[in-house]
Amino acid sequence: MSFLPVTGPSNVPRSAPSDLVLDTMVDPWVRPSEWLDLNKPEGVPEKIIGLIAVYPDKLKSISWLSFLCTTVAGGADALTIDWGDGTVETVASNSTVTHVYDYNDLPANTEFRGYRQARFELTPTAVGDKFGSMIDFNKVGPATSATVYWGSAILDMFISTSNCTRIRMGTTYPQQLCEQIAIRNTPNNRLLTDYITLYYYKRSLKSIPEVPYLREDNKSLANSFIDCHSLEAIPDEFANPDKNWFDENTANMQGTFQGCHSLRYLPPGLFGDLPNCTNFYRTFRNCFMLEHIPYMGISTTVSEVWLREMFLQCSRLKAIPQGFNISKVRGSQALYGLYGTFNGCNSIQDWSLLNIEQPETTLFDMSLAFGEYSAYFPNIAVFPYIGQFSKVYDLFATFQYKSIRRFSSQYTYLDFTNCTRLRQTFSSCYYLEELPPIHVSALTQSFSLAYTFQNCYRLREVTIVGMTAGPADGEYTRCFLNCYDLQKISGIDWSYTNDSGDLSSAFQSCRNLAYIDFPGGPTDETGFKHSVVLSYIRLDRDAILNIFNHLCTITHSATIDLRYNSYTADLTAADKLIATNKGWTISL
Repeated sequence: MSFLPVTGPSNVPRSAPSDLVLDTMVDPWVRPSEWLDLNKPEGVPEKIIGLIAVYPDKLKSISWLSFLCTTVAGGADALTIDWGDGTVETVASNSTVTHVYDYNDLPANTEFRGYRQARFELTPTAVGDKFGSMIDFNKVGPATSATVYWGSAILDMFISTSNCTRIRMGTTYPQQLCEQIAIRNTPNNRLLTDYITLYYYKRSLKSIPEVPYLREDNKSLANSFIDCHSLEAIPDEFANPDKNWFDENTANMQGTFQGCHSLRYLPPGLFGDLPNCTNFYRTFRNCFMLEHIPYMGISTTVSEVWLREMFLQCSRLKAIPQGFNISKVRGSQALYGLYGTFNGCNSIQDWSLLNIEQPETTLFDMSLAFGEYSAYFPNIAVFPYIGQFSKVYDLFATFQYKSIRRFSSQYTYLDFTNCTRLRQTFSSCYYLEELPPIHVSALTQSFSLAYTFQNCYRLREVTIVGMTAGPADGEYTRCFLNCYDLQKISGIDWSYTNDSGDLSSAFQSCRNLAYIDFPGGPTDETGFKHSVVLSYIRLDRDAILNIFNHLCTITHSATIDLRYNSYTADLTAADKLIATNKGWTISL
C-alpha cells in the first residue's frame, strides 16, 4: 500500500499543503506474521480467499462464515469451497451457504490472540467459469444476538473477480474483526452501489491493499468508511482518477469518514472538484487525529449543499480545506445550515475560507457552529472576522466553551438582527472580556435569552441594541449567571416574562453589577414583570431607582429582592413607593 502522492488530472489540485509535516504520514500496516498466509494469486483469477478467527467453545457463536455467491453459467454452475478445516464441498450457485467452525478441529500451532485460524477458499467449480453479478457476505449465521451484531469472524479477505459488479461486505452484520480487505477487479466490471458496504463499520480495519474500480454514475459514498476506528490512512490509490471513487459523479458524502478516530492521512488529490455533491453531513465527524484535508472543491452551481457537522470534533484539523465554501449552504431549519460544522475544531488558526456573508440562501442556522462539544479549549484568543451574521437566524450555543477574549476589531458591532434565538450563544466563554454591541430585533424563539452569557466570568459589559420582542415563553433563565466581573447591562427588554421562573438565577453571582440600562425612556416599563433576585449585587441608589422606574405595573404578586446590598440604606420612603405603587414587594 502506497502513501506517496499520485499523479492525476491537471484540473485537480494534487499537491500536499505546504505545512504538511511528516507525522501526518503513516507507515503501512504490517500483517501479523502469526497469521496464515493467504497465498493470493497474481492477476485477476476468479477467487475468494479469507482468514477466519475460530474461538474456543465459549465464544463459538462468532466462529462461522456465511455468504451468497453466484456464477456465470457455462459449466457446473456451482462453487467449490475449501473451508480450511479439512472440509471441502461443492454448493449450488446463488444459494446462501453457512459453515460453523470448531476450535478443536484446527491445529494448535495456528493459535494467536486467543483464537485459532482457518483459511477458506472459494472458486467457481467449472474451469473458465466466473463469479456472477453478486458476492454477498452480509448474511446472518447461526442465530444469536451476538452473531447478528458481529457478523462472521473474518480477519483478512481477498476477492478477485473480472465479472462481479456487486460486493456486499456487511451492513446488517458488519465484519468487526476484519483488519484487511483487498478487492481486485477490472475496469470492465466496475462495482455498483454496494461498494459503500465494503468498509462499512469495519472497526478493526487497518489495511486496504487493493482498491476496486467503481462505476461512473451519480454515486453515493455515504458512510463508506463510517466507524473504521482503526484505519490510519486512506491509500493513495483511492485518488487514482480511473478508480472513480471521489470524482465529479459523487453526489453524497454523508458520514463518509465519520468515526474514523485514528485517521491521519488522506492522499493529495483524493477529492478534487465535486460539482454534483450536495451532502457533506458529518463527512469527517469525530476524525480526532486528522490534521490535513486535501483540496475539496465544494460546488457553487448546485441548488443546495448540506454542511451540517461536517468537521465536528476534528480537534487537530489545522486548516479548512482549500475549495471549501458555503455559498450554497442549505438554510432551512430542517437541514441546519452550519449547525455544528466547526464544533470542536480547536486547532484551526486560519479561517479565511469561511465567509458567512457568502450564502445565497436568505437565512441559515449557525447553532453549535463553533461551540459546545469543545472539551478542549481552542487556541483562538481573538475571534477572526468571518463576515457579519446578518444571514443567521439561530445562534444557539454558537460560541459556547470557546476561549476567545474578544472579537476582531473589524466587528464594530455584531449583526444578529435576523436571529430569533441567543440561547447559550456565549455560555461558558470563560475568558471573554469584551463584546461589541449586539444588534438584534425580535428574539421570539423559546428560551431565546436563556443561559446566553452564563459563566462569562470576565465579561465586563453587554450592550443590546434594537430589541423589539422577547422570548416567546418569557425565559431569561441564568442569562448572566456567574458573570462575576460584569458591571453594566444595556438594552434588554425584560418585560416579556410570563411567570416567576423566567428570571430564575438571571443575575446570580453578578457581584460587580453596577447598572442595568433598560431600553426606552426614563419610565418606560421595559423592566421586570415577575419576581427577580438582585441580592448580593452592588447597585447604588441611582441604579436601583432606574430599576424601579422601569418596573412593569402588575396585579399579580411579585418581589424584587435587594437583600445584602449596603446601598439600599440610601433609599427613601418616596423611592420605595415607586415600586410599591406598581404592585411590587421589596425585600431589603
